[in-house]
Amino acid sequence: MEFSRKTVVITGGAQGIGKCIAECFRRDGAIVHAIDKQAGPWFTGDLADKATLERFAADVIAKSGKVGVLVNNAMPLFKGIDECTYEEFAYAQAVGVVAPFYLAKLFKEHFAGRVGNPMDIANMVLYLASDKAGFITGENICIDMHLRRSRQVPRRAKRGALQSKVARGCAACRTT
Repeated sequence: MEFSRKTVVITGGAQGIGKCIAECFRRDGAIVHAIDKQAGPWFTGDLADKATLERFAADVIAKSGKVGVLVNNAMPLFKGIDECTYEEFAYAQAVGVVAPFYLAKLFKEHFAGRVGNPMDIANMVLYLASDKAGFITGENICIDMHLRRSRQVPRRAKRGALQSKVARGCAACRTT
């Protein structure tokens, strides 16, 4: 079980994609904490409410300590510019932008971290080339543990070096 005893937090985990993600992580041994507006056996609350986010984060930390994975899945509306009101758009931003930022901030000290290596990139490349990723096209996926944003890794030099190591194959990844 790849995720045995790892703590996974999922927003919008009551139905659809979020429910499927939660079930897959549970099947692989993870301890899943979900939050959704829809009432159920998960934490019930509105992601647009700061106090709810704080209570949810405190509940997760009290029950599990460290967080291994944060999946920001909740999506509040599917409306175009002509149908969406100002209030609906502001709510969508609160759920889709502000809540993911704030949850990451609340869990920051409790993330189970490690140093990355070229195999991390190779694993993503293998996944994207597999049938499991059949619905993913044209994405730019950054795998640097946010180091570039914190100025710990130069943008071009480090990223290019890792890409060239992956291009040499898995043996290169293991010896790096």
